[in-house]
Amino acid sequence: MTPITRRSALAALGGGTAVGIAQTAAPDFEVRYWLDKDGEAIEFADLHFLSERRGLALGAWNVKGRVSGCMVSTNDAGANWTVEKLPEIPLSAFFLNDSLGWMVTMKGVWRSDEGGRSWRKVKGMQGAIAVHFTDERRGFLVGVPKLFLETADGGRTWTKVPGGQAVTTREETTAFTTVSLIRDSLGRDIGLVTGYSSPPPRRLRFGPDLPPWLDPKGSRRRFEQPNVLVVIESVDGGKSWKPSTSSIFGKVSRVAVGARGSALAIVKFGDTFDYPGEVFRIDLSGGKSTRVFRDKTRLPLDVEILADGSATLATVEPATAIRGIPIPGKLFFYRSEGAPFDRWEPTTADYRAVAQGACLAADPSGTVWTATSESMILAARPTNISPPR
Repeated sequence: MTPITRRSALAALGGGTAVGIAQTAAPDFEVRYWLDKDGEAIEFADLHFLSERRGLALGAWNVKGRVSGCMVSTNDAGANWTVEKLPEIPLSAFFLNDSLGWMVTMKGVWRSDEGGRSWRKVKGMQGAIAVHFTDERRGFLVGVPKLFLETADGGRTWTKVPGGQAVTTREETTAFTTVSLIRDSLGRDIGLVTGYSSPPPRRLRFGPDLPPWLDPKGSRRRFEQPNVLVVIESVDGGKSWKPSTSSIFGKVSRVAVGARGSALAIVKFGDTFDYPGEVFRIDLSGGKSTRVFRDKTRLPLDVEILADGSATLATVEPATAIRGIPIPGKLFFYRSEGAPFDRWEPTTADYRAVAQGACLAADPSGTVWTATSESMILAARPTNISPPR
């Protein structure tokens, strides 16, 4: 059975009209769930639809200052939702099929054999960010510091992957954040791990390095420092891995891998950079990367490549001119018909859709779902998404 894939985990939203589209009719992305209670909020971190009817969103549930893990699930395509408390705060999840899945939390790895209806802890650890399994027993895990592990027993025991150890960056400054394995259009079993190594913060002679929203004048005197981009690739299904590094401004925050030989990667920049972020297309057959989206007023949050080869991109318009202020902004969505992903058409969203982060998922019918950092889940059915012109 083809794995239901997702990238690792981490990322926006608010009212009005999407660029170039008058929101006079019902929006393409409509609200399907919203926790609108005083003193309560859910910051969703990951989202999966295991069938057309069964979906689950994982995140942190804040009830009057007390934070715990939670799962919000539906068994009827979003008509009704159930909120359940989890024993640990989840960061991401991966499902091999509609029953078998693994969840990464701040304290370890959990497994479900019932589509997320129950979970059991299989390994306690810290620093894990995301996992990807190729079958019931074999999987890979990435995290911090410089964490790249593999398992052959379903996640109970893990060993270091030599390809990760071959990366020459400093361990304490290196994070591996995404991991994906998929068969490409040439029939190769491609594996892709991305991460970064950040330089130590600079001490400025004119004062402390405060966030831009606390020091708007001082932030203008700062310059974006380059990071080391880490890419670890496999062309034999994860049997061997080859690392490479390059200098890059920003950090890779999301990667979506499609079955047709392409991947889309989101790079987020610092608060003082001209652009908040960009989207790159990566040719898995040749390794070439090409920028396919950037906008000075849009911060890319997540991207999903659908089974038909099209892609959906979720972005946020920063709420203020100074990025980094923790205030939700308006969500904007875009759709590309497919590779080379060089043309993106805006789609509309409910005017209440505001957040600082969002994650995307598509169900088998092609319905695109998004869960936000502001307690909201939205959906756009294929018939509701305006086709590219």
